[in-house]
Amino acid sequence: CHAKVYTLAVTFTGNYKLKVGTDPTANIAATALPAAVQSAIEALPSVEVGQVQVTGTAGNYTVKLDPALAALTADSTGLTGGTANVTPV
Repeated sequence: CHAKVYTLAVTFTGNYKLKVGTDPTANIAATALPAAVQSAIEALPSVEVGQVQVTGTAGNYTVKLDPALAALTADSTGLTGGTANVTPV
């Protein structure tokens, strides 16, 4: 089984949220380290620990999701002048 792989690029300041399917995460800081992003995704009721891996640097992440999970999307309404873009690889 192959993981679903996404790049996540976050610009400027503030907070953003990610969604797996329709489940939104808590706010994630634009400067969050990959471990914090992974923890926010793992906290979702539809995601189990071990189903997600986040690598990279703050603002420039690679997210790998278990293929059983729904698609990853971003909500950048909490960012000041920036965006959170999720792109399937």
